[in-house]
Amino acid sequence: MPDPARMDLERYWDGQRWTQRVRDRASQVEYLPDALGRSGRSGWSGWSTRERGRGQSRGENRAVSGWVVGLLIALAVTVPTTGYMGALPTWIPWPAAWVQSVPEGPEVAYPVFGSDDLVLFLARSMVAQESSINVTFVTALPTGGASRVQDAMSEALTQNPHAFVDGYVIEMTNGVTSVTPHYLYDDDEAERRRAETSSAVATLVVVSGAAMAEGDAQKAALIHDEIVRTATYDEEANLKIVAGSELADIAASQEAYGILVDHTAVCTGYAQAFLLAADAVGLRAVIVTGEANSGLTTGAHAWDRVWVSGAWRVVDVTWDDAGDDVRAQATHGVRRDYFLLNADDPKLNTREADLGWVLDARAGDYE
Repeated sequence: MPDPARMDLERYWDGQRWTQRVRDRASQVEYLPDALGRSGRSGWSGWSTRERGRGQSRGENRAVSGWVVGLLIALAVTVPTTGYMGALPTWIPWPAAWVQSVPEGPEVAYPVFGSDDLVLFLARSMVAQESSINVTFVTALPTGGASRVQDAMSEALTQNPHAFVDGYVIEMTNGVTSVTPHYLYDDDEAERRRAETSSAVATLVVVSGAAMAEGDAQKAALIHDEIVRTATYDEEANLKIVAGSELADIAASQEAYGILVDHTAVCTGYAQAFLLAADAVGLRAVIVTGEANSGLTTGAHAWDRVWVSGAWRVVDVTWDDAGDDVRAQATHGVRRDYFLLNADDPKLNTREADLGWVLDARAGDYE
């Protein structure tokens, strides 16, 4: 990366801090730190205290040097971070790495979801099934690092039904940090699933009447009811999950594809299907993950929140379709016990959301 103190050098950032490894930006020749200090290239002697002014004591010089070091470190942190946020003056020719914004990523034909640009970039890259995703622009910053990438990856994987990934690795090689996802399907199979899922969403919103409905609550209700009527909770997959099966063995039960095409899945499939259908009719929705300690299903669980009437309301299509209790209300033909609940509804006391479904800093946006 461009050296924070010298424009003619590049300095190695190891993902957490600047190191002593430097090289000439033009020739790419690497220098030893001691050799640089002695050579005084370009008339600069680094942080050496050899050239003290007349009448200056060693103690005074150390204080001045310490102040300079502190200033340079502060600049090394503040300037790139400010540039990353797009707040540096544009009339100054800052190094490109200091002002680089988050790339949009590849164009994809399917909707992607995320609470910030990094999540959306990762989501597009995974929907495009890129074998390696370069995230050096994040980890090169003092405020970045692998933890920020992990946080963004967790949200991207939870909120994007068209990304078929069951794990990933973050690696740094020769100064380049990349994410290597492990995809569940090859490109052709993944595209087939996306296309069929997208077609099924379009059919659902038309058949349910949600495409022409007025009012957010009515749209959400019609989507919810259509999913309950046409899908069945996958008890067999649930038993495999409890038994600790690998994701590859129960993948379809975790996908919107399972609910919308095969018409059976577990909670993640229900939550993804509702998210895609809600987005198709202009509703804001988000998938929430956590734990349920009692109720129709227990253990790890997923449900939705949808923005209706100026607030985030809980919708749990799974719990309105799972279990032995199949009682129905005559007014709408399906159960709506867990539909558009307020966050403080007593029915929700049996569950607790985790932080894996959204960036840690953005969780409060969906309360």
